Amino acid sequence: MLYRTGLTAEVNVLSTLGKNECPADLWSVLDSEALAADYDAEAVIFNGPRYMLADTVKIPVELPFVTLDDLELQELGLGQMKLWELTSLTSPYTDFTLRWESVHVYNSGRRVYELESPLGDTYRMVSYCLLVDSELDVETLSTLGVGLSLPEGWSYSTRTLGQEEALDSHTVVRLQDSYQNTYQRI
Repeated sequence: MLYRTGLTAEVNVLSTLGKNECPADLWSVLDSEALAADYDAEAVIFNGPRYMLADTVKIPVELPFVTLDDLELQELGLGQMKLWELTSLTSPYTDFTLRWESVHVYNSGRRVYELESPLGDTYRMVSYCLLVDSELDVETLSTLGVGLSLPEGWSYSTRTLGQEEALDSHTVVRLQDSYQNTYQRI
């Protein structure tokens, strides 16, 4: 949900993670305009369905939850930015910062999918999204790089982890690719 105070926008990220499997029948009937009106929000932006790639996602604190038309969600992230920075939420390969309350744990032997920026920053995919390509699944992620519209100097790669790794949170830098898959800077 997107709220506005003066020239500042607050983005409240809600997720079914830890609550339910986001049943399609409940997700498909949500109306963004009606929800925005009900919650006095500037806008409600749907960013899914999406699937997490970590072996375990830990939510270390008790988080507030809301029920939207029978679909239970909890608040996982909160970001504040200037109104002119909002395009980073919908512009591929443009990062944004959020306060995030989860830890993504990847087991040894797990295949991970990463982007590298021209500055040498590495971003690991934390979830893939079905909004752009409804046929996308975990098996196709290894070859996703050929279909991405990568900016000059960016690269996509996959590798298998030799040991367990955790992406801790609190303040995270994230971005989305041209398929709206989400990555976190590591």
